[in-house]
Amino acid sequence: PESERERVFEPWVRLARGGATAVTDASASTSTVQAEGYGLGLAIAQRIAVLHGGHLTVQASPMGGARLVWMLPG
Repeated sequence: PESERERVFEPWVRLARGGATAVTDASASTSTVQAEGYGLGLAIAQRIAVLHGGHLTVQASPMGGARLVWMLPG
């Protein structure tokens, strides 16, 4: 959902379809949604983009879901 989009860049956060939170932090021991990974990839990718003078954003995809846009200075 649009209200949850920016949360994908928070470390340890993984969202399932419909915005259900799989894991909200590293200390969470249980989950109502099965998800793989640690929820760090997009947080790291966004940080790399910013360090290089760019940005990483998440937008609605015309086909449903989300579209990530990575912009770096040329």
